[in-house]
Amino acid sequence: MADTLARATTPQPPVDHPALQVAAGAYEVAVFLLAGPWDLAGPALVVEEAGGRFTDLTGRHELTSGTAVFSNGLLHDDVLRLLGEI
Repeated sequence: MADTLARATTPQPPVDHPALQVAAGAYEVAVFLLAGPWDLAGPALVVEEAGGRFTDLTGRHELTSGTAVFSNGLLHDDVLRLLGEI
């Protein structure tokens, strides 16, 4: 039965939170539009410790606005500008 179950399931990466994928280098950017501070605080710390950036959509380092942009740092300002045009 274990063999059947193993063949029938898709392995998931150990890190599936989009912000943590940014920290791991798999994603360049992750954007959240409706998030609580409890959703953002841990990932923000991890992304920044990995050399990335975290802000809300206005560019402030704010956990309570409900929005977030996590990036590798290279595209952060461009992403904020593009999102501001929407």
